[in-house]
Amino acid sequence: MNRHRGMIMALLVAGMLVSCGPKSPNTTDLDYVLTGEELNKLMAHVLSHWSRNFRYGTFTVVNPVTTNLPLESRKKVQEKLLAITGSHSDSLVNAFYEVNRASTRLTLRSDANKGYVIDYDGEYGTHLGEVGWDKFYEKYPKASGFTRVSLPVYKVGDSGKSIVLIYVYTIHNEMAAYGYVLLFRYRNGVLHKFGDVNLRYT
Repeated sequence: MNRHRGMIMALLVAGMLVSCGPKSPNTTDLDYVLTGEELNKLMAHVLSHWSRNFRYGTFTVVNPVTTNLPLESRKKVQEKLLAITGSHSDSLVNAFYEVNRASTRLTLRSDANKGYVIDYDGEYGTHLGEVGWDKFYEKYPKASGFTRVSLPVYKVGDSGKSIVLIYVYTIHNEMAAYGYVLLFRYRNGVLHKFGDVNLRYT
């Protein structure tokens, strides 16, 4: 129970640290980084895809600050990509962890109809911290947990389809939380998931 309370506080506190501003990723990894509207478009696709897996509610509340990655998961992600694609993707995976060493503030717009609301003003997070999960869902019955997302990285393949890696983590209440590195093929604005790596599940 205490561990989950710690997770909740981490979600809320990180969302309030907006005065620090975004930090730029390491410039050596920019070949793998999306920015501006391209980044927002991809993020919107990913969050919409992610929210479709929820059993209840119509949107998830997204922390406006990106999350870091569990460093111990790097080898697991490398092995999964090798098993699926049949080739080593160490440079892509290394870039994934490098660009997510520092948190960045999101800029995409909320779209509850597509399954996500970015908590830019802290309304949802503040209310949860004050009243707890049961009262939170009484006030926001269409909400489905709080979500953290990493920056994505991508690599264009020979076929023109990009491989995209992104980490998404959602906590629904004290007893339910899970996080995955999602693996997508991305081409012409269309995402096709072809694998995932389970990093956290309770």
